[in-house]
This record gives sequence, structure tokens and C-alpha cells, in this order.
Amino acid sequence: MERVVEIVSYVIRQYLTKSVGEFGSDQTIVAELFRLGYTQQEVETAISVLCLIPNHFESKVEVNNFVDIQEGYRVFSPLEKKKFSFSFQGEILRLMNSSLLTTDELEKVLSEALQIESNEVGLKELESILHKVINDEERLLMIFHYPSGNGPLLLLN
Repeated sequence: MERVVEIVSYVIRQYLTKSVGEFGSDQTIVAELFRLGYTQQEVETAISVLCLIPNHFESKVEVNNFVDIQEGYRVFSPLEKKKFSFSFQGEILRLMNSSLLTTDELEKVLSEALQIESNEVGLKELESILHKVINDEERLLMIFHYPSGNGPLLLLN
């Protein structure tokens, strides 16, 4: 079994270190493995193991979970940076990090804020926008009456 693992490791290493044009055909790799002294049975077993790897991962991880995974950070555009006050930007990020604002709601808030005609949008405007965008009264109460303790507070009511 150790030699089969060596073959699998060799094939994966070849795949990862060669560009698409350099990576030989299956026949070339098999010929190379035979040249290195591996038996036909070892090569066939290794190829079977390599073919099982994708199926193994698919059975362990539900594909639907990948849809829900959101990595990365929302970056403000130059226009948004110019229009939104620092306190507005900080409060939006705090609400996102506290899971008090969904990604969709964030985009709606920013869209509403960009439509305001004043040069700068601050916390006062954010409060009215949040009332338009968020329909959940309990969450609004959490946003406006239970501050985080650090940074700007939305206690404008």
C-alpha cells in the first residue's frame, strides 16, 4: 500500500507542478510510473484511488453549504467613502459584524443612502434608512437601544 501512496503522491505532485501544456497524457504518466519500477497492479490501484477522491469529498460535504458561505469584506467605493461619514461607515460595519444587518439589507441601505441629496450622509440619515429597510421591530430595537459599548451609537430617537 505504501507504494500506491507514493504513486498517488507522484501524480498529484506532477499535476500541481506542471502547467496545463506540460502535464502529459495518462499514457505518458503511466509509462513514467512503469519506468520508475512500479507494477501494473500498483498503478491500477493508485489510479482507482485517485478516481475515488472527488466522490469521497462530495459525500462528506453538502454542495448546498457552499452557497451559504460568504467570505470577504464589503469595501466602500470611492463615491461611498466620499458621501458617507466615518461614523456612518463604522456603524454599518458594526451592524454587519454583529449580524444585525444582512448582506442584502446592507446593499439596500447603501443604495438608499446614495440617493440622499446631501453631500454627506451620517448617523441621523442612517436611522431613517434603517427604518425603511428593516421590517423586524425587535432587530430595530436591538440596533437603536442596545449599543455595543465601543464606537458610535444609534440612539437618535
